[in-house]
Amino acid sequence: MVARASLLAGLFLFLAHAVPAQGQEPVSTRVSFATLRSNDQDGPSSVAGTLNTPQRQANRLPAVVILHSSGGADARGAAYAAALNKAGIATLEIEMFARGQTVQTHPTVQQNMPHVFGALEYLASRPEIDPERIGVMGFSWGGMLSIVAATDRFTTEFTQGKRRFKAHLALYPVCWIHLSVLEGTAMASPHKFMKLERDTYSKFTGAPVLILAAEKDDYDDPDSCARFVAEANKSEGGAFVQVTYAGIYHGWDAPRDAQSTSPLANKGRGGTWRGYANAEAGERSRRDAVQYFAKNL
Repeated sequence: MVARASLLAGLFLFLAHAVPAQGQEPVSTRVSFATLRSNDQDGPSSVAGTLNTPQRQANRLPAVVILHSSGGADARGAAYAAALNKAGIATLEIEMFARGQTVQTHPTVQQNMPHVFGALEYLASRPEIDPERIGVMGFSWGGMLSIVAATDRFTTEFTQGKRRFKAHLALYPVCWIHLSVLEGTAMASPHKFMKLERDTYSKFTGAPVLILAAEKDDYDDPDSCARFVAEANKSEGGAFVQVTYAGIYHGWDAPRDAQSTSPLANKGRGGTWRGYANAEAGERSRRDAVQYFAKNL
């Protein structure tokens, strides 16, 4: 009870100082910026996104980068952005690739990391954003990237350790793949998407990482995320927490039900995955996201 009261008191104080005046809508702006240089790309490219800034400028604002799923940007990002904006947190949802990617054309983690850290540097350059209070969150593929962005390996590559995300939130991030990195089997995987060497997960930045998982996720076993978190926390700087939503499927907060096949489903054996939209769970996860970033940014 004491811990819960303390959390609620902290959240109340944050909202009292950060929430925009009632009735004010955030300023929404289409922006573009260059990705960062990487050994896995020929050179920088331009990435577009939507920046939402609450209309309260007395202090520099915390911000969250929002990363879409493998299906491309959809209504999920806007829903979380609206909830975060009401709490006085700016958001930047970036478009890493267009909708309609296939197994053959889908980018790898290494190809999307320049987008993720480019968004961090872009937000840090904005005068209304506090460069020390920038978080990142994502759905499925975006959730996978949110976890990888917490590694010392990629943070050092792109910012030389001078800047990092302050908090990470991953929603249904296909945890068996992250376990395969810790087990040292990811490099031998036939799936190109996330071939990472084992030492990639040997050291994290120490920033908190929250995983929201679905009990009935067709990509994972019910305890895949819990097992990954237990192992990741043995690594240097591991600061992971995991919550499982009972009776819920992958993509519970998507705008509609979905069913498809994926080579990553069923722990990499391939097959069908089911996504059933659940309005109640979606409201819960948006509320959890706001509370998490209010506490950690």
